[in-house]
Amino acid sequence: MDYPRMAAASSCHVPLPRGELETSNAGQAPGETSALSSRVDCAQLALEMCSSNGGIFVKMGQHAATLAPAVPAEYVERLAQLQDRAPESTWAEVLEVLNTELPGGTTASLDFDAAPVGSASLAQVHRAERRGTEREGAEVAVKVQHPNIQEGFSMAWAIDEFEKTVSTELDFREEAQHADRCRAFFRAHRGSGKLRGGRIVVPGIHHDLTTQRVLVMDFSRGLPIARLTAAVRKCREGGTTELTWEEERAAAPEAARLLAEAFGAMCFSEGFLHCDPHPGNLLVELPQAAASSVRLVILDHGLYCELSNDRRQAMCELWEAMILQDSNQLISSSHRLGIDEATAELLPLYFTNRSMSTYAGLGQPITLEEKDRLKQQLLESGVLPEGGGSVAMAGLALLADRLPADFLMVMRTMHLVAALHRDLGGTAAERFACYAAAASHGRWERTGWELCFLSLNKRSIYIHIEFVHNI
Repeated sequence: MDYPRMAAASSCHVPLPRGELETSNAGQAPGETSALSSRVDCAQLALEMCSSNGGIFVKMGQHAATLAPAVPAEYVERLAQLQDRAPESTWAEVLEVLNTELPGGTTASLDFDAAPVGSASLAQVHRAERRGTEREGAEVAVKVQHPNIQEGFSMAWAIDEFEKTVSTELDFREEAQHADRCRAFFRAHRGSGKLRGGRIVVPGIHHDLTTQRVLVMDFSRGLPIARLTAAVRKCREGGTTELTWEEERAAAPEAARLLAEAFGAMCFSEGFLHCDPHPGNLLVELPQAAASSVRLVILDHGLYCELSNDRRQAMCELWEAMILQDSNQLISSSHRLGIDEATAELLPLYFTNRSMSTYAGLGQPITLEEKDRLKQQLLESGVLPEGGGSVAMAGLALLADRLPADFLMVMRTMHLVAALHRDLGGTAAERFACYAAAASHGRWERTGWELCFLSLNKRSIYIHIEFVHNI
């Protein structure tokens, strides 16, 4: 990503490197310059540029931080800070938006906490209580758009799909509709697994107080999912005796399974996928009694990808093909999605970490011999340059140029889910199994039959069974 060109094209403010930038070469010999320290300095500069300019620039930085390994690790590490440290608007600026948007002004309908409970790229959230209605005293979360964020929002340097989706996110009335649809889907979802019994929570919307720039929803006291990933990390690093951390670590595997099942169901059963599952948008409600269960709270419903029924079915068939290593079905389903054969052959590598010909089971690494053979094939097909290079980088560049926009959105979302699932202690095999079950359910649920499979290295055995409760 060319940050100087981006800045020039959009007339943004780029702060000069300072502080830690000036000392980033500490320990090097005088006059020595390393490529690594240069990338570190540039990554820090990119972070400061995004943070200083706020709004859309924070959004772009957050997006770049999710594109590993296509984006260097130094950029990913620093830009990831924007996920939970986005700049805040002042209370005076918040009041200006609220008094403009809410009927009768702020105090007529809500009693606010001035300190925000969180701030993101486009808005920040305040806790409040309703007043003057039959819902008097109801605890709500109020999402208030940062001021001036819609001014000058034409980004010639940004990709069309990014500009289109962010434009949608700027109208909170659309986000409210997305949240209502997502909530209705999980209430009615009849798939197998852990999604029944209200395990997925989408806070209810207060439509009478929701406008283009203000969104009022039920308040959730769930823990940020980052608390669970931190608990898992602490235990891996040597354990902790704190009871709270132990409770959170114990809840992490269940949260990981809910995460994979929920996003698999949205993609394969509904074809309506929440496309911004970074840690700041997910909470976890821990069990409050022996009989209760972990619940996953999904926030920020501005960015969605909707698949037509035919494309949703083709996506299900594509995943079945990758899991069962069925090359013919891989090609046919890819063609229905507008993906050529050469590109289709790369998809299993990025979705399941194995090729169609490998003997490795789901979640198992391919052998060094298979890696070398695959690299040679990519060299011969022109995917990798003659001098070699990174298979991941070259493949991602190829896929970005050849995949339809909606497929890229699904791919990016699955990448975010994979990273978070891993940080919660989940394994690749568990995540693949969740997606495979969801794809099978999504393909067969309306016929009353479902595909069951057992992957045994190279041999995949599957049978059809009657799915009675769908008839």
